[in-house]
Amino acid sequence: MAAKEIYEAAGFSFPSKEQADAAAEEEKKIYYIKSRLNKSDIQSVLVIYNKMIKGNVLTTPVGVAFLKELHDELIKNPAISQDQIDSIPFGASYMDDDRVPKSREMILTKKNEELESCRTRLRICGVVIAGLLLCIIAMFAITMKSENPNILNYETAIQNKYAQWEQELTEREKKVRAKEQELGY
Repeated sequence: MAAKEIYEAAGFSFPSKEQADAAAEEEKKIYYIKSRLNKSDIQSVLVIYNKMIKGNVLTTPVGVAFLKELHDELIKNPAISQDQIDSIPFGASYMDDDRVPKSREMILTKKNEELESCRTRLRICGVVIAGLLLCIIAMFAITMKSENPNILNYETAIQNKYAQWEQELTEREKKVRAKEQELGY
């Protein structure tokens, strides 16, 4: 069996190239933020930290590690109260991100949910198909029992009509011949 390839970025190992690339992109973002961030102005650090949390800017382990670093600095500063500091939404954003490696249990749970959703849709489709099939059968039954000519019985209806006309003509002809004999023609 071939060894599973591991991709590295910013000191973390990832099972896919896409995840490693996402982490490398976040490393660039972090470098840019660090170059512009004035850590001596703790209020601006707080504002930027909270905006990154709300905007879900950093979601990979690299980004979460940087957010944790800022979080720890903010907590240590007495000028900032705990309720001003947003918590890092690791489970909400990072775990739902497709770029992130997930545990086997999480994958199975998600697959089971998708499977159950598919089963539900399949049941609904089955009920709809059965209903439509019953409608089609009812339409055929109504059509077969109907006396009006339709695509299923038009030939028989036309033959019956012509047979009736022929019978009427024959009866009239007999009456006309009988009258002629009476009158002597």
